[in-house]
Amino acid sequence: MKYQINNKKASHVGIVISSLLFITFIIFMYILLDSQIGKEREKENALENVKIELLEKTSGEFTRVSVGLNNPGNNCVELNNFLSNMGLSNNILVRDDSENLLNVGIGTDLQIDRGGSGAAFFRIYNSEEFQDISGSIGSCQILDENGNPGYILGLSKTENIVFESKIISLLDNYTSDYETLKKNMNIGSLDNFGFAFTYSNGTQIKTPEVNVTISVYAESVAVQYIKTNGAREIGFIDAIVW
Repeated sequence: MKYQINNKKASHVGIVISSLLFITFIIFMYILLDSQIGKEREKENALENVKIELLEKTSGEFTRVSVGLNNPGNNCVELNNFLSNMGLSNNILVRDDSENLLNVGIGTDLQIDRGGSGAAFFRIYNSEEFQDISGSIGSCQILDENGNPGYILGLSKTENIVFESKIISLLDNYTSDYETLKKNMNIGSLDNFGFAFTYSNGTQIKTPEVNVTISVYAESVAVQYIKTNGAREIGFIDAIVW
């Protein structure tokens, strides 16, 4: 009888030990998985921050104004009081209704050389990302708003939009002083980032590739962007975090 009692005790102890081992394993796996999930959340938050910062640092103010001419007599016209009334700087690009870039300058106000096309409708673009056009292009016919001859203001819109020039500048900053850029973008010391930009024609520019052995998190965002010639196109910004 003693032998049978001892055997039952041994079996009970074995069950307890097995149960403890199983519970310990479950706890260990929970801690491991919870830690991994926590790290993934941190990286996902870091990725969201990088995406927001990239869009902010590559965007700028862009104003577009439509202007029509009323019976101009000269090829070169000057829009009297246009810049001051619209609150625009000298950083101007002008396209006619055929999307041709026109020669422009600053006399007393904005001067537009119609290039012999006879164009009477223009889209005027203003942004600090465009070149300053200070300097007259010659003697032009001065036109007053709503005059005859004169000019007529059409739609005007100001928005915040991505610029090709800002993307290129950010790439230069990345390669020249990564740590300072990382600090300015409020990226944590334990995180690293990169980015890429894909033009509408599929051409891509990006930060230098880095070989990493840990998980990489990435997200692509479709954006409208303004090229250096003022044209508006669709591209993609890829934010990358590891």
